[in-house]
Amino acid sequence: MNKHFHKTYLVFGFFCVLFFAGCAARLKTEPFKCGGKGGLSQSLSAIRSSVGDSQPVKANGVCRVFSTGETKESFDESFAVKFWHNPPGRLSLFGEVLFDPQAIFFGVNGPEFWVCSKHMSLYYWGNSGAGRKFTGNNFWNIRPDVILETAELDSLIADSDKIVNDGIFDILISEDKDGVVKKVFIEPCSYLVEKVEYSDFTGSVFLSASFGDYQNVSDCKEYKFPHKISIQNHNGVESVGMEIEFSKVSSWQPSEAQLDLLFTRPEPAGFENVFKVANDGRLISQ
Repeated sequence: MNKHFHKTYLVFGFFCVLFFAGCAARLKTEPFKCGGKGGLSQSLSAIRSSVGDSQPVKANGVCRVFSTGETKESFDESFAVKFWHNPPGRLSLFGEVLFDPQAIFFGVNGPEFWVCSKHMSLYYWGNSGAGRKFTGNNFWNIRPDVILETAELDSLIADSDKIVNDGIFDILISEDKDGVVKKVFIEPCSYLVEKVEYSDFTGSVFLSASFGDYQNVSDCKEYKFPHKISIQNHNGVESVGMEIEFSKVSSWQPSEAQLDLLFTRPEPAGFENVFKVANDGRLISQ
């Protein structure tokens, strides 16, 4: 695999998780004055009160993807993006590259995710949550539904989850059938999600996402949305990351035509490099 194509994998593999922003919110190290919640039901109620009911939004922003390390070619690129979220479980993003406003098309529609890069002729897709169990190249751990951990957290909490307080954060903890543990760090005072961590069965964190600069949606004061999101893939040798900063987030009432355009996975016809991400994280050439 040549350097250019490996770089392509890193950049667009990182789209599989979504959403990402300028300067990541730095986790606080001092205890908050507010006490934690006593259980899941109290935590769920506090989440709904702090963020508001999830609803369709759209946004403009700037995305940055980067990689630094000793073993791989480093890169650092930025481009304009347009973003749409239509709950439950649907996200879409277009990235502008070389004056093409749809050079990159990223989407999640609930059961599936996909990433298309026209100018690099790269297309891959998989079931939502595919690749949670690490089996190879770290960038395929990036998941497209990570933004939902803050935008739709109240609907993702299961009865089997547990909540603990470490003296700084309320932490929601869940584990899937592959042994992947997810920890959602919530500030007890504002009760907004600050960070999400995913770790494997050994306890090693392989992916984290930070959320910051929560603001009221411009024309809906009852709903807050993070304007800065940062995703970091954890590898001891190199650092691969993605950041996005939204300049404006507003409410959105989509038409049926828009729903079909933004949240239907396109066919891979015309793409030279087509892969499916298997549930165990393997890339299957199509």
